[in-house]
This record gives sequence, C-alpha cells and structure tokens, in this order.
Amino acid sequence: MKQALLSVMEDRLDQEYKRKCVTLQTSYNEWICDKEKAQVEEAHKQKAGRKQKEEKAPIRVFYDEL
Repeated sequence: MKQALLSVMEDRLDQEYKRKCVTLQTSYNEWICDKEKAQVEEAHKQKAGRKQKEEKAPIRVFYDEL
C-alpha cells in the first residue's frame, strides 16, 4: 500500500515537473521572440533615422565649384 502511494505521488510530481518545464520553455521562447522583434524594430528605427538625416542634410554648394 505504501509503495503504491509513493508511486502515485512520484507520478504526480513528474507530471507537475514536466508541466512546469513546458511552461518555462514556452515563456523562454516567447521572450526570445520578443527580444528578436525588438532588435528588428530598433534596426528599422535606426535605419529610418539615418535616412531622415541624409534627407535633411543641407546641400552645400561652394561658389568655387560653380
């Protein structure tokens, strides 16, 4: 009887452990995905910022060149 109870308890602990591992892995995967999306967005912002700076840069023409 005691052995059967221990076996049931071990099974429940194993199931709980596996469930928590899956939850943790899912959370980690979502975190990585969010982090990668944020990096891509930041890269797009930086690229857009450089493009705006290039567009706003004054055109310098020196009289010597004319």
